[in-house]
Amino acid sequence: MPNYYEVLGVEKTASFKKIRYNFRKKAKMLHPDVSNKTKQDAEEDMRLLLIAYRVLSNSQKRRNYDHELKTRTSKVDFNYRDYLRSKPADLALQSKLIFYDILNGNAQEALALYETLMDRRGYRLERYLDYGDFMDCAFLLAEEFDRQKQYVKAFLLFKKLFSYELEKPYFHHFSEEIIDRLRSLITNKLQHITSSKVFLELLESLLTLNFPDRDKAVFCKKIAEIHSRLGNRSQAREYLRKGLHYDKKLPGTKKLSLKIGLAEIKP
Repeated sequence: MPNYYEVLGVEKTASFKKIRYNFRKKAKMLHPDVSNKTKQDAEEDMRLLLIAYRVLSNSQKRRNYDHELKTRTSKVDFNYRDYLRSKPADLALQSKLIFYDILNGNAQEALALYETLMDRRGYRLERYLDYGDFMDCAFLLAEEFDRQKQYVKAFLLFKKLFSYELEKPYFHHFSEEIIDRLRSLITNKLQHITSSKVFLELLESLLTLNFPDRDKAVFCKKIAEIHSRLGNRSQAREYLRKGLHYDKKLPGTKKLSLKIGLAEIKP
């Protein structure tokens, strides 16, 4: 269990003002653009710092955390992970085990357990963790899936996070990171490892979300290009029109428009 006081560099008696001050100070130092660490390590440090701040800046979460920290510290022989692992039938505890493992360097075990539980009909991680823990846990799982090149699984989790963020903001200004991850998966990774049918479904699913218009325009253009390759010229024209509706200056449309039989396309 990480010691969030040590992560933030504050005493256990620190005031909220001190916690907030240290969070902002450390966030500037750990930002991937200024950190001396690799981007991956810097992002992991930043993620842990954010989790620590969310726990210690919330009075109820802090009381619960202090109680849990005290309990674990006083019971030296008690192994929290072993306890969670000893209760395989308890889905709430197994969900906590996923979060515990992904936070404490047991990523492979966390992914394996998550996938095992997801195979059970009706299982959803968000049912067994509070909202904040679910959002943090799901982000870390998606990040690990991405790192292990399981891009579809990463995409589906990041998309779910983005949908939840729209309904009930949690990451706030950090939500741009989710958009960047989805954008990277769509533009650089997924097209090369999925069938055209699956890739179309993933692209179309993004159009239902509140992405910036410039991103929706790019998604529509990609859909049009795939339909063009498949010989579906009418669908290609439909999506290229949608793309130009979102962005009248969408680049790279002239050659495609000629290919699908429209010399000029007006949004």
